[in-house]
Amino acid sequence: MLRELTGVTLGIVLGWLLSTLLRRLAGKRDEALLAILESTTDGILAVNADGKITACNQKFNQLWRMPEPLRTTNNDELVLGHVASQLSDPEAFCRKLRAPQAESDRGNEQILELKNGRLVAVHAEAHGVRDGKPGVV
Repeated sequence: MLRELTGVTLGIVLGWLLSTLLRRLAGKRDEALLAILESTTDGILAVNADGKITACNQKFNQLWRMPEPLRTTNNDELVLGHVASQLSDPEAFCRKLRAPQAESDRGNEQILELKNGRLVAVHAEAHGVRDGKPGVV
């Protein structure tokens, strides 16, 4: 049957096989990264330089009592707005959270007081600098 395939057809078949293989390898890598992300006891949110959420674990969703529609969005403004709405001093949080983007060589730590009296320790660190703009984890 392979003898009946033309060079173009063979190229298409090999391209499809390579594409399928790469998707499977990427899927396995993504599964491993997701397992690592979910195994931590910390809530983690990663945002790229464009302000899009690239990763978030269930602990983060539980910690911030994230409603279901916000669990699937990649819009960091919506998610951080929900977080800020639970804080005693949301303006200070927002100011300090953006600091790693301005100073990519160091992160920041803060203890946040929620309106319900809970305290949450937050560490924000710049990552993935692109075009001079880092994302934040």
